[in-house]
Amino acid sequence: MSRKRKPNFETINNILIKKEKAYKLLEEVEKEIKAMLDKYGEVRMDYELKDMEGPKGESYAKIVLIDNIRKLKDGEEVYSHSRFKTVDADIQFLKRIPESLK
Repeated sequence: MSRKRKPNFETINNILIKKEKAYKLLEEVEKEIKAMLDKYGEVRMDYELKDMEGPKGESYAKIVLIDNIRKLKDGEEVYSHSRFKTVDADIQFLKRIPESLK
């Protein structure tokens, strides 16, 4: 890279500060998910959204708590990005009522 074309230091520094904050928030999220996994175990939870709705007007939500360490030990597939997450949670919004709420 030529010296004439290097990016502004403040711009890069601000990006790196945001990155550090994001990683700290991810650590907090993983601790909270781990606490829920310790209390409830791996579980799928269905909810009716009474006083709110999903992003596209959905009335129901499914939340899944995932223990990737257990999945690795049991030989199951683990989907991850560049950094392995020991625990994970996922949410899906649903238009139709799940069987568990009928």
